[in-house]
Order: sequence, then C-alpha cells, then structure tokens
Amino acid sequence: MCFEYKGKSYPYKAVYFQNEGVDYIVSCEDLNAALLPNGVDYDSDEAKHIDEQVFFFVPNDVLNESDESIEEYVSAAM
Repeated sequence: MCFEYKGKSYPYKAVYFQNEGVDYIVSCEDLNAALLPNGVDYDSDEAKHIDEQVFFFVPNDVLNESDESIEEYVSAAM
C-alpha cells in the first residue's frame, strides 16, 4: 500500500498494536519530509490530509519489519 504525493509513491502499512488492540497507519520518514518540507508547515492541504491519517513515521527499513517490531520501535520512540 502506498500514499501518492506529488507524483511519488510512499509505502505505508496498517500495523496492529497489541497493547492498544487497534490498527494504526505507519509510514516512512521520507513521506513526512515531503509533507512538511521545512519541518513545520504543510506543503499543501493534501499534505495535511495525508498526515492526519498517519499515526507514526518510521525509517524505511523499520517499515519492512514485522508488526511487533514496528510497535516496539514506536513505543520506544514515544
């Protein structure tokens, strides 16, 4: 699954967080950088809409790991 933004595809996945019993959308840090190019302001209304769907942004290599590994990474980062 991918978000399309400005002609580029950014992967995401629904990750089941066992501690909370819910699925969250997790995507890559590259998408976050595209949505917030200066780190503060959204690039567009579309960027804001996409960002509001994503629970957390992780490094690309983490996104390829198991749901459990992603949950551990997110928990440690929060």
